[in-house]
Amino acid sequence: PTTTVKDRATNTSGRISFKYAPIRSLLFRGSWSQGFRVPSISEFFAGQAQSFNNLIDPCAAPGGAGLPNCPVHANQPLV
Repeated sequence: PTTTVKDRATNTSGRISFKYAPIRSLLFRGSWSQGFRVPSISEFFAGQAQSFNNLIDPCAAPGGAGLPNCPVHANQPLV
């Protein structure tokens, strides 16, 4: 089946804001808004991608021996 933008979401947006000045030198402002961005064609139909699947920790050398510049701070006694 084909997928259209209309099937995915509706175009909604809204905003509400206020200003309140109890005295001339004091002003309170607030706002809330909501919006929607239509996804691009590549976001709709692109396959899943993985990244950082070969991340290497420089402090965890092979064999469990850490590099000399990587300090280990595990279960330090409180004195």
